[in-house]
Amino acid sequence: MNFLMGKGYWEFITSDEKKPALLENPTQQQIQANKTWHEKTRKVLYWLFASVSNSMIVHIQDAKSSKQAWDTLVNMYTTNTQARKM
Repeated sequence: MNFLMGKGYWEFITSDEKKPALLENPTQQQIQANKTWHEKTRKVLYWLFASVSNSMIVHIQDAKSSKQAWDTLVNMYTTNTQARKM
């Protein structure tokens, strides 16, 4: 979390950074914004893959976005934490 905040990419996890829509006849600026968004979210996804153990990668390997991968990890750790408490 701190790493992503420090790099300025936390909004890709919290979903504040919305994917720019491409309309039927997009302008060059809209195409570039969409491309930039994809590059950034893929970078965050890469950092998530690089940060988790090999056994955890199988749980996030099909994630379509960095937010989806993050949410999967949060749900897994939340579930495990509650089970351990019991």
